Amino acid sequence: EYMGAARMIERSKPAKLNLGGMHVHDDAIVSVCHSITSTSFVGLNLSDNQITEKGVKRLSSTLQEHDCYLTKLALSDNRCGNSGAQHIACALRHPNCKLTELYLSRTSITDIGATALCDAMKTENCQIKVLWLSGNRIGDQGAQEIASTIQHTNCKLQVLWLNGNIIGDAGVGFFANAFRNRLCQLNRIYLSENRISDKGATLFAEILVTSCAIRLLALSGIAWTHHIFFSHSISHSTQTSHHIT
Repeated sequence: EYMGAARMIERSKPAKLNLGGMHVHDDAIVSVCHSITSTSFVGLNLSDNQITEKGVKRLSSTLQEHDCYLTKLALSDNRCGNSGAQHIACALRHPNCKLTELYLSRTSITDIGATALCDAMKTENCQIKVLWLSGNRIGDQGAQEIASTIQHTNCKLQVLWLNGNIIGDAGVGFFANAFRNRLCQLNRIYLSENRISDKGATLFAEILVTSCAIRLLALSGIAWTHHIFFSHSISHSTQTSHHIT
């Protein structure tokens, strides 16, 4: 039934399969996986469905097949959890996996799941450049793992969404140190709606006015005094091209 509606398939080359909000459950994933490999889709949107760790495990197996060409996978607003993140991480390590964009916002991932994904991104085979992890329960420990990962020589991550997690000033400290590393390829990070205070904002301000590759830093919706942040950065505004929101 999921494959029958023409509107689900974006008629463009390369083809993308859009099943977002279609009440897809674990039992239907077998059919979805068959369509992925038989039609050579490069994009798959499964956001806002009823997929659990069981369905993600099946998807993970498909991502490791030689005839799977997916480069973009959206699983936001499902019930993947840490186990689902671990299954995805397993696929990312495989030489056949071609994913470059992964969307896992609001999927009940904690530091455990974040660590699994980080371990995968440190491997040579992982090609992830864009990662969405907003609206989860990732804290300072997860931030530490991510910060370590973006300094790794194999990590290719360029855009990271972490809005609406529970990252505090300690996590900001880990990121600030990571941004100084020349191996870090990250240039956009979104950290709005976390637990970052004036102390954390000051750390970011200091790093932004030094040698830092970050070009967009989103920090809206956090509890800090705006003048503290800008008092550190405004005098250097003519020397940098950072976009702060």
